[in-house]
Amino acid sequence: MIDQEDSDLAVYPYPPIDPIMLGRRIRMARKLAGYESADTFAAVLREKMGVTQGGNPIQGHSIRAIERGDVDASMQLISATIALTGISIDFFNSALRPDVAKAWGEAKGIQ
Repeated sequence: MIDQEDSDLAVYPYPPIDPIMLGRRIRMARKLAGYESADTFAAVLREKMGVTQGGNPIQGHSIRAIERGDVDASMQLISATIALTGISIDFFNSALRPDVAKAWGEAKGIQ
């Protein structure tokens, strides 16, 4: 018998968020908000928003790794990026797997 979790993996073998596309969007949001340096952005996220990565205060090298898609962005980082930059959560939709983006749009009443 196939349990629900195994069944979902067969239908959706890829994660719901593309880390490379999400990283690109985080980089764009950072630059659009005027933060040219990942180090400066990390300092503001760390000092004003209390963002951590792996239990440690966020650093510029972590931001660069996230922006390359080498490391997954935490929900804390995504939320803080949205709050700090003022960019809509919809800006990050292109990082969603197509079925997730469709469900998100339907949940918001967008078809």
